[in-house]
Amino acid sequence: MNENRMIYHTKVVGRVILTCISWLVLIYILSYMIDFAIWIKVLLVLGLLIAMILSIYNGYENHYTEFKQPLKDLNKLDEGSFTYLLERLYRTLGYYTKIQGNVSQPNTIKLIKEQQVILMQCYNKKSIDFEAVQQLVGWISRDKTITKGILVSPMSMTDEKVLQLARLNHITIVDGVHLEAQMLAASKMLEGCLDGAISAFWCHPFKWVREHFLEAEPRFMYQAAWLEWTKLTLKNLSYQTDEVKEPEVYGAQIIAQKEGVKIVIKCIGKKNQVMPKHLDALKASIPFFEVDHAMIVTNSHVTHKIRKLAKCYGITVLNFDQTLKWVKKQNMNEKAVDETK
Repeated sequence: MNENRMIYHTKVVGRVILTCISWLVLIYILSYMIDFAIWIKVLLVLGLLIAMILSIYNGYENHYTEFKQPLKDLNKLDEGSFTYLLERLYRTLGYYTKIQGNVSQPNTIKLIKEQQVILMQCYNKKSIDFEAVQQLVGWISRDKTITKGILVSPMSMTDEKVLQLARLNHITIVDGVHLEAQMLAASKMLEGCLDGAISAFWCHPFKWVREHFLEAEPRFMYQAAWLEWTKLTLKNLSYQTDEVKEPEVYGAQIIAQKEGVKIVIKCIGKKNQVMPKHLDALKASIPFFEVDHAMIVTNSHVTHKIRKLAKCYGITVLNFDQTLKWVKKQNMNEKAVDETK
């Protein structure tokens, strides 16, 4: 057993001992709280247990010595093993990760963080070339939910033309230098996380799921993220979009135009409700912006009263499911036009 592995196992044992002591102290304190329900005590203790187990599992699966290996050793891995290593690396860096494609030889990972869905392509024995960039651009074009692309390789990147093509298509290339820095950062983060039982508290699984998974899905997005998702979706549908400079004054955020039809749009994200004042402001903005139609898109609940009022105003109100149907219909119309050409 080498020195790094001994340090790792020593920290695991120390963390287990400290956490067990914290359980005993917690149970001792709660036993004197007469008004405290027994089932709440049990839930607290079970929560600590689950959080500690997840913390240990995360540390064991991603033990930081794995991220300290030299880049030249990564070339010895097959493509699948290299992809799984990167999946553990980015999970440690705070991303929600999901490996795509063939299980036996995967080389693609989907990452979710801060309302961004990222597609990452992994190469360890092949340098990143024009074909790799073009292939990733094609995948991103086919999947409208993806907001960014990343190409990763432990080799150094020197071809300026490939770098330029990637930049023009908004694709990030992580070469050997950047990958080494990321592995070092993950190693330090993981090493710090493994110090002490207190890590069990801030590795709480429900908080992680909410921040890195639920809020990254359009259905659960709050106002700012929902607005960005709507703008991106409109651009993917070939709409020309312009932002309203003073949305709080004019009651709308986006003016979308396609095939001579102009629409003024207001986005209302989760935790906010569509109110009559939103309809009033949007109705008043129609002649101001000289548009043909007004629309509210929201992932919140829409009441019957609002729908009735919107019908009187001639304003379309789409909830999340209706928004997806509208997007699907727009895609079908676009395909039909392309087939007739």
